[in-house]
Amino acid sequence: MYHDYRSKSLTQLTNQFLDLLSRNLPENPFQKNWIIVQNREMEQWLSLNMAKRNKISANNEFILPSEFIWKLYRTKDSDLDTNLPSDIIPLQWSVFELIQIDTKLHNILFRGKESNSKIILQLSRSIADVFDLYQVFRPEMLKKWESDNFTYKDNHEYWQASLWNKLNKKWNKKESVSTRVEAFDQLKNWIKKDDFPVNKIPESIWVFNIPQASEPFSEIIALVSNKIECHNFDFVLEHQDQGQDSDVALFSKKLLSASLNKESVLKKSFQKHHTEIKTVLDSTLSHPKESKLAQTQNLLSGKAVSDKVISDQSITIHSCHSKKREVEVLKDSILDAMNFNKELKPEDVLILVPHVNEYRSQLRDVFTSEADEISIPINLGFLDYTEFRESTLLNLIGVLNSDFKVNAVIDLLDNSIISSKWKFSNEDIHLIREWAKELHIHRFLDGDIFSWMNGLNRLFLGFAMEPKSYELVQATIPYDKLHSAEAVELLAKLSSFIDQLKRFSRLTSSSLSVSEWLSKTKSIAGTLLLQNYDEEFNIQSLIQKLETLKEKVSVSDFNEPILFETFFLWLKDQCSGSSSSSTGFGHGIVVSDYVPNRAIPYKFVGVLGFNESQFPKNVIRPDFDLIHKYPNAGDRISIDEDRNLFFDMIRSAQEKLHFSFIGQDQYTQNKKAPSILLQQLIDVVKTKGIDLQIKEHKLHGFDAVYYTSEEFKSFSKKRLKLVQNIDNEIKKRLSFLTSEISQKKEDDFSEISVNDLISFYSHPSKYVSNVVFGIRDTNDFQDLEDREPFNLSGLEAYFLKDFLVDAYLQGKEVNEVKEISNAIGLLPEGYPGILELDQNKQIVEQFKEVRDRYDFTSSETVDINYDHEGTFLFGTIGSVLDKERVVLRLGDIKGKSLINLWINHLVLNYENEISSSIYFIKKKKSVERFTIVPDSKDISHLNFLIEFYKEQVALKELNFFSVETSFAYAESILNGEETEKAVSRALSKWDGGKYATSECDDFYNQLILKNADFIYSSSFQEAALKIWTPIINLFRES
Repeated sequence: MYHDYRSKSLTQLTNQFLDLLSRNLPENPFQKNWIIVQNREMEQWLSLNMAKRNKISANNEFILPSEFIWKLYRTKDSDLDTNLPSDIIPLQWSVFELIQIDTKLHNILFRGKESNSKIILQLSRSIADVFDLYQVFRPEMLKKWESDNFTYKDNHEYWQASLWNKLNKKWNKKESVSTRVEAFDQLKNWIKKDDFPVNKIPESIWVFNIPQASEPFSEIIALVSNKIECHNFDFVLEHQDQGQDSDVALFSKKLLSASLNKESVLKKSFQKHHTEIKTVLDSTLSHPKESKLAQTQNLLSGKAVSDKVISDQSITIHSCHSKKREVEVLKDSILDAMNFNKELKPEDVLILVPHVNEYRSQLRDVFTSEADEISIPINLGFLDYTEFRESTLLNLIGVLNSDFKVNAVIDLLDNSIISSKWKFSNEDIHLIREWAKELHIHRFLDGDIFSWMNGLNRLFLGFAMEPKSYELVQATIPYDKLHSAEAVELLAKLSSFIDQLKRFSRLTSSSLSVSEWLSKTKSIAGTLLLQNYDEEFNIQSLIQKLETLKEKVSVSDFNEPILFETFFLWLKDQCSGSSSSSTGFGHGIVVSDYVPNRAIPYKFVGVLGFNESQFPKNVIRPDFDLIHKYPNAGDRISIDEDRNLFFDMIRSAQEKLHFSFIGQDQYTQNKKAPSILLQQLIDVVKTKGIDLQIKEHKLHGFDAVYYTSEEFKSFSKKRLKLVQNIDNEIKKRLSFLTSEISQKKEDDFSEISVNDLISFYSHPSKYVSNVVFGIRDTNDFQDLEDREPFNLSGLEAYFLKDFLVDAYLQGKEVNEVKEISNAIGLLPEGYPGILELDQNKQIVEQFKEVRDRYDFTSSETVDINYDHEGTFLFGTIGSVLDKERVVLRLGDIKGKSLINLWINHLVLNYENEISSSIYFIKKKKSVERFTIVPDSKDISHLNFLIEFYKEQVALKELNFFSVETSFAYAESILNGEETEKAVSRALSKWDGGKYATSECDDFYNQLILKNADFIYSSSFQEAALKIWTPIINLFRES
């Protein structure tokens, strides 16, 4: 008999199920209860409730609907193979083979046009998918085809029937069952003819709240119910008189179409097999608290709804600008609910997202990682690496079949699975990036000056020998910066990794069978990804998946060789088809894709990413899919399933339902709509007096509205501080920052490097932003280029000029310099490189007299160790030739050049007597020289610069300045001009001209100085004069 238990709530339905289960235990104590559930999440939820009720959950076997028929079949025939040739993976390769060898079929499918293996593979996947669905939802149609009969007499049906019969002919050569249709028929006949061992299955089978039921499943349930007791637990939907044609009734019917179709299919099967049904309605009375959410749920379920207008926040809809803002708004909503209901725990909260990995980082950062914020625990099961493992493997294999672009390879090294296996630290990755930049690695493994092997070759040469400046060795220049044992160890690891990539990359030019390709892929994963201790990433499970795929493919008997590109396309499809994921139950908030936790009750349900483009899914079925073309009740139609899923989302919330979507563009004023189902819900319930408003949130969470209004609430202390400080002037903002960032104390200045001192005076705003506040402009990080240069950027051109002049001063002639530049990848290849070199030849040769005057090959470096009242200044200064330091500037003199020369000179002369000279090209014409000679006052100037640096970095007396602007002001004053004129000149330099660069556009100056107001301040003007007067006076006297 089929016992059909119905209830209005899942909680009551669960209690009824647990009560009956406990009173109907199997007579055989070793016999497990068979419980059919929709997915593993429902299994966990039922097990958890069993444990709460009975203190234990044991002796139960949970079975998915798709597993049920096979479990019954193997009860009779335990020798049935695990993998059948009609399963989707072997089926795809069988179809692939037939299309290639059957010219007539190929011509029908491609209308006489040519194809290739990739296109055939994609079509084979679609056909296999359709045939797989036919075995579940159209078994009778397939049986007709085998008898040369047709159901729809559609042109697509004719060629599909022919293809199916050819596949069957191939499979029938085997003795075992080949298709699910065949197995389904055998199982039905066994049960009907009492040839099935009923004594081997439990006396009762339990079915709990499954959302769909296929025709084969329904028929087997009906037949089994004629032999044993079958208990089904499901919802009951009441239908009050609200008008069959009302908007609410029509909308509700659409949402419930999948459930209604399931009922229709079951009813048809029960009638067909004369199954006796006993329906039991739950009579438990419930008195839920009235709320807007409850009104909406009752309305959609067909229950009577009162006319009372409720304006609570039990169901809310939020429009946000980004995923990060969605998560921030959701957290505030959860905290508000917890503040209102003290009994609400994290375990009572469910967060539904389109795909867990799309929201993983935002949820982790906002809920658990933000400092000084309220942390809400998320279930640890949230850290699932399944998709990450597979994407890592795909990225790795993709690189093997590529030209090894520098960014793609370094991204592999930076992948946590690979970096963990090969012991690459963050510092290692940073150093490798520096090597790639300096060695001009762009792409290719070998055979090119821009290749990885050429770069590694230069590194090894630099390690093996003492490189001489600008000396070619084996047609290249050894890298001369490999100084530490750690760097040498990193080089060895990097070389080993690149060697493995090179070894496996050779495979990609081969043609192998699918099974052979899978074996090679297992070897790649084992060599490049698998660690001795595999607990964190569990690469072994990835290798096992590859082995399982190999077993499935072998059933097809397709052993022909295919190209790597074809195999890789197929492998990507196997890895991208990951099932829905959920964090499971336990400590903390449950996070899940939309599907797994459907209909499971939670007090608070938050649904994120409910965008118009995201839900319902826009599934495009092939035009030859006969199920999609001629749908029947019980078919899995995507739009119907999503509508039913939307209903389950609404029904699962017990106290609070929170929807959000990305409804506002971050960069424009454009607005975007939520899911069409949400739009329809808003319109439909409004006809019954339920007003669901969309709240449009601000771009940033630190908008004052979140702390001044009742409509918008935020519990973020961090954003509150930003609100309180957002409009303050720069000093107030800096004061705020320094209250959060501990100020430097005197002890922090026990040591200062010469480089730090020079960096500060070269660009004060940048130095303070980087060092004190940890803020960096993204433009500071030069991206590695994946292609060799065809022309040079401004910065690259400057480096080339600097290199050419330096090599020239070291005694190399222009032709030698050209050869060296080509060998290390400084010049673009071909004519652009020749043109670039010719353009710079004149600049280089302007310094001939300078080269003749000095012996630049004897340049020395001086160590600096200066103690100023407890502050130790240390570092090195190069370019010292006997008693003179000589530097060159490939352009006119600027403030930055002078301040660098000045500081280096002062530091050099605290106990030496060394003059300092800078040669520069004045107005692009002649080479000029400016020299500073040692002076007894030098030490007092140095001490002032050290003290001023300490004051500014400690944020005591803020007198920040921009270099060229302050230089222009000081130069004007020292030339005898009035303050007003000097300010005007400083403003001109700050703003720049039509063709001149401006300091006001600099990222760091905008951040710290904000605008030109600082130029009018006495503190700026005094500081400018103190800093620049000594050097400007010397420059004017020269």
